[in-house]
Amino acid sequence: FYTDDIEQTDTPDIPDPPVADNLLTNGDFESGVDPWFGNAANVVTEGGNSFNLANVEVAGNPCDVNLSQVVEITQRTNYILTFDASSDRERTMLAGIGLNEAPFTNTAPEVNLTTETQTFTLQLSANDFGSANSRVLFDMGADVGVVVIDNVTLVEGGDGSDSNAPTPPDPPVAENLLTNGDFES
Repeated sequence: FYTDDIEQTDTPDIPDPPVADNLLTNGDFESGVDPWFGNAANVVTEGGNSFNLANVEVAGNPCDVNLSQVVEITQRTNYILTFDASSDRERTMLAGIGLNEAPFTNTAPEVNLTTETQTFTLQLSANDFGSANSRVLFDMGADVGVVVIDNVTLVEGGDGSDSNAPTPPDPPVAENLLTNGDFES
């Protein structure tokens, strides 16, 4: 048995899996602040990299200092929010998705920031809200300090495990009204 006797066949090209589409625009802030909004929208460029920088000087409600972008969220859909963030101290902020109008329902877990830039990946679920007027949100007002945010992406997918929204109950199982429906008796 020699390798010369083995018939060589071309291996078919297997396409790469599709890359999930980022639902956000300008998540790297390289095009300035647009379409981001909120009183924390402040794009800074250093060393050829643009990012959002907010300086929270007075602690209050988390939503008192906010950075957001409108995005359509579909109810009962899971999303993966990924972003880089750091602070000038250890502090927290809320990051997530929610309605951009009353009643402002959202799922925005608390993340712990440090002086080292970290990449956060949040598995979020829109179980009990969704509309074309929804948003990705960063609420920073609960603690003082500088917050740097960059490289924000939002894609459909994930398992929703980081959500603070309750999971809707399973539909009730119908009661069998028949007796001996399996003919075992």
